[in-house]
Amino acid sequence: MTTKAPSHEAAATGPCAIDVTDLKIQIQEARQDIAHDAMAIEVIGDLLAQHDDDCGLSDDHKRSIGWTISRLGQSIMAAHNEIGRLEDSLLLAQRRLEMAA
Repeated sequence: MTTKAPSHEAAATGPCAIDVTDLKIQIQEARQDIAHDAMAIEVIGDLLAQHDDDCGLSDDHKRSIGWTISRLGQSIMAAHNEIGRLEDSLLLAQRRLEMAA
C-alpha cells in the first residue's frame, strides 16, 4: 500500500510538509508490523490447535513456542506505543503546517 499526501500537504513546502508525509508512512508501516505479528500468532495457534496434548512436542519445544508468542506480543505492544508516539508527532506537525499556511 502506498501512502499519498493530501493535495494541501503535497503543495506545502518546507520540513513540516515532509514530516507529515513521513509520519503517515511510518504509522502505516507500524500498523502493518502489528498485522504481521498478529497473523504469526494466529498461525501458531492454529497449528497447535490441530494437535492434541500428545503431539510429541518436548517441553523445550513448548517453551520455545511460548517464548515466540510472548515476543510477538511484546512486538505488538511496542508497535502500538510507537503508533501513539507517531500520531502525537503527526498532530504537532499538522498544526505547525496549518500555522505556517
